[in-house]
Amino acid sequence: MIRIAAAGDLHASEATRERVERAFATVAEESDVILLAGDLTTTGEPDQAKVVADACRELEVPVFAVLGNHDFHAGRTGDIRAIVEEAGVHVLDRSWSSCEIAGLELGVVGTKGFIGGFPGSALPDFGEPLLRPKQSTQHRETKWSKAAWPVGRWNFGSGSASTTPPTS
Repeated sequence: MIRIAAAGDLHASEATRERVERAFATVAEESDVILLAGDLTTTGEPDQAKVVADACRELEVPVFAVLGNHDFHAGRTGDIRAIVEEAGVHVLDRSWSSCEIAGLELGVVGTKGFIGGFPGSALPDFGEPLLRPKQSTQHRETKWSKAAWPVGRWNFGSGSASTTPPTS
């Protein structure tokens, strides 16, 4: 049996350092591997990635991660990746890695997701460059298009799934 701990949306920063370090120390005692599903940082700054790196550096369990839109916001993903990888985190981007746990080989595949959303939501000027308006003097928001809505929308918080686009 492999005990897997998974989390996303850490949104780490100096303001959350103590909470992040305590959470990693606790979960490492109760799991065999940790999977991080993006948004390691609050706004994609390298000093925020150092909080995650410091929390993971001394762990005895492997940590695998993908980057999320918050990690892309400041355009410093190369720095973020280098900082957490130096601490032993395996960052996956359209790639895979494996490790041995309790005599078993565990393979992990990772890729950055492409936005999400909820009915009636709008895309703010935040995150990945592709989703942000070009340098303009006006604040713009782009509404979800029904044609762009992914087939199958998953809401893990409620345990429900839907294949219908939002109504807006």
